[in-house]
Amino acid sequence: MVPSFLQDNVSGEKRPVASKARTVSWLCVPYFCLEKYSTPSGLRASSHPMRTLLQARFALIQKDRDMKQAVCYLQNIPPEHCFHIAQVWFLVLDDSLVVSCARLPMNSLQGDFISTLSKPELQPSLSSPHILVSTKSSLLWTLPLEECQSWFAFVSHFWDYWPLQVEVKLNEKPITSSDWPRIMKLTEKTAVRLVVDFRYVYLYPTVEPLLTLAGHQQNQKL
Repeated sequence: MVPSFLQDNVSGEKRPVASKARTVSWLCVPYFCLEKYSTPSGLRASSHPMRTLLQARFALIQKDRDMKQAVCYLQNIPPEHCFHIAQVWFLVLDDSLVVSCARLPMNSLQGDFISTLSKPELQPSLSSPHILVSTKSSLLWTLPLEECQSWFAFVSHFWDYWPLQVEVKLNEKPITSSDWPRIMKLTEKTAVRLVVDFRYVYLYPTVEPLLTLAGHQQNQKL
């Protein structure tokens, strides 16, 4: 049983053209633990059951062999306890989220080298005035009202999606800068949910002026 590490890019999500793809990583770290003797019999291999020190190498090893581990002869060792090999798994999303799975409690995983700090609440609670913004692809923003006092301040939250053009709708009706004062007053009374869509803007050359110029040149030749 050896440590394992896998990493891949997150696919199928919309992101700014200039931004890097997010990564998802999976890490498996085996560790020794002193537990009462147990066997993985009756458990599926896909559940990755904990194995004794010798079972990890030889699946058919008998109990009496494991009971001869050196640790079993030490004082203060509970009866029928021996070393097992367990695993701790980590699922890491980019550099913002870590999900761990292990038999050990959190304080044992941290040890003396890892400390945790409570993250202060930077955003106001949902009870304060805010604007809910979502996309058709299930992205969701909760924007404090104080950060959206103007149309420019509101759309600046989506600069990461440039050069895509932001289209804003309320109840399926397009919203522009002239509508923003009305939206602000409405948001002060109740929660408003806007829907945004990001579109490419295609600029096509105008053909008519070119045809006019060509006709003018032909008239001069005549």
